Amino acid sequence: MNKPQINVPEINMELVRIKAALPVKLAELSRINKDAAITILQDWGEGVKPLKVLYKEVLAELDAVTSI
Repeated sequence: MNKPQINVPEINMELVRIKAALPVKLAELSRINKDAAITILQDWGEGVKPLKVLYKEVLAELDAVTSI
């Protein structure tokens, strides 16, 4: 008797890493630029932007502060 095949979706490891790093980076940003951190956090919570876009925004904000 044949067992039914189970389709398991592929895990996007980049998104896993981003989802793990985003809270840490947001906490770091909140110490430097509270307004930017809150805006990004609201966008994340409301689901208005994809995770990759939010992460790039956090990194850009952190880079802008550290490059001064």
